[in-house]
Amino acid sequence: MPIISSIINNEEYSINQLPDQEINIPIKILTGVSGIHVISIDNVSDFSNGNCLILEDLITGMVYDLSIDSSITAYIYDTTTTARFLLHIGAPVTINTTDASCNLTADAKIVYTKNSSTPFDITWKDSAGNIISSNTNIYTDSINNITAGNYTIETTDVLCGNIIDNIIITAPNQITSYYTTTNDTSYLSNGGNITFNNQSTNATDYLWDFNDGTNSNLQSPTHTYTQAGNYLVNLTASINGNCSENYNHLITVIGNMTSINENTTNKTANAFINGDVLTINLANNQYDNIIIRNVLGQIIYTENNPKESVQFNVSEFSSNLFLITLNNKDKIEVIKLPYVK
Repeated sequence: MPIISSIINNEEYSINQLPDQEINIPIKILTGVSGIHVISIDNVSDFSNGNCLILEDLITGMVYDLSIDSSITAYIYDTTTTARFLLHIGAPVTINTTDASCNLTADAKIVYTKNSSTPFDITWKDSAGNIISSNTNIYTDSINNITAGNYTIETTDVLCGNIIDNIIITAPNQITSYYTTTNDTSYLSNGGNITFNNQSTNATDYLWDFNDGTNSNLQSPTHTYTQAGNYLVNLTASINGNCSENYNHLITVIGNMTSINENTTNKTANAFINGDVLTINLANNQYDNIIIRNVLGQIIYTENNPKESVQFNVSEFSSNLFLITLNNKDKIEVIKLPYVK
């Protein structure tokens, strides 16, 4: 069996502490009998100190990439006195990644650094093979503001030649913010309570804005309103400070329960849309004012002391849900009127 040692500064070593940069180590292989020998290097796959491990035969000029083939065949003479092989160990490489903070967000980053005394060339490619960046004669490089995906880093230097690294950038799953309610109309006479059922997905944190100056971080809260009105309740579902989605829905709180239908014989107001004209029949009731809001809670029409009927042209609006609030000193009535254009 051949005896293998390395030589540094004319000293022979069988075990060496490798430096933090690239290094070339002369290798002398001795044998008692001249002949063809198989030289095998064990555990090459566990080697992580450098970005390449190359064995050069100084006699034949052959170069072997030990990451591809860790076993070579060579004629070794029993008269060997000098190092025949040169082991090239590439400089250690550090690749730091920052994953995308949110699905489809372009805020990820990759930093490539080689602890080398000699520069290298680098080319960055996306998953489709498109070049997104390239530089020459550098010691470190990075790409910023990228989305999740697969990226290829191709580097070339005088020692290791061409090296390819594949990097995967990940992102959280898409957040969906959504909730349902047991009812979207509540009466103060019944307690003014609304129970919110959180249906959001891929989120860990929740912020509810009840549009009455209060909020909650519970997953599915129950909220009590103390004043009549329309409230646009917003749910923000998130997983970190940069990744969130919003959903809002209009809640109506009524002071006193009032029956509302389109049968005018019951002496209640009713509303309908015909030919893009919204008509409100007041059924001889007296109201201090009428307020019409869209589904977002925005006021689109008001009228004080309305007479027997009110008409409002809605042709400029897209499909919507109009909320008509009729106010007087004794009660508040709400009519919800869908509009399909």
